Amino acid sequence: MAQNRTVDLLVGAFDLNQRRKFELKNSAGEKLIDLYFKPITRADRKRAQNLAKSEEALDLSTQMLCQIAELEDGTKAFASADAPKLQRELPESVLNDIELFTTGTTSGTDSAVFTGIITDMEITSTVGELVVVSCNFITSGTIAMNLQ
Repeated sequence: MAQNRTVDLLVGAFDLNQRRKFELKNSAGEKLIDLYFKPITRADRKRAQNLAKSEEALDLSTQMLCQIAELEDGTKAFASADAPKLQRELPESVLNDIELFTTGTTSGTDSAVFTGIITDMEITSTVGELVVVSCNFITSGTIAMNLQ
């Protein structure tokens, strides 16, 4: 009996069509719209990098949002050209909340998002134990944290 290749086993184990719903609310807490997101792939990230024409993290994450956000019927919620307007006319906290959701970091995973330069970093772990990450950085903007 032929054995599946590892790549086929991995690819077959994940459903890239499964969407998660993000309920966007205004500052008064009233629902504005539901946005839907499929899992992000490396191909999605590379496409967003090409469209952003920048290595800047905020440009990339907003472009990624424009590429992957869908409405309930599966149509794109944003055009690529909407990225500058989203960055200019929405509070950063709104974009941060949506962008953190797209990466799955609002489901019990701690995270921090910032723009800056990492000057030093060390990662240590032992099998079955806690992973410890230490880094020093110089920030150039807001640090958004999602601590669960």
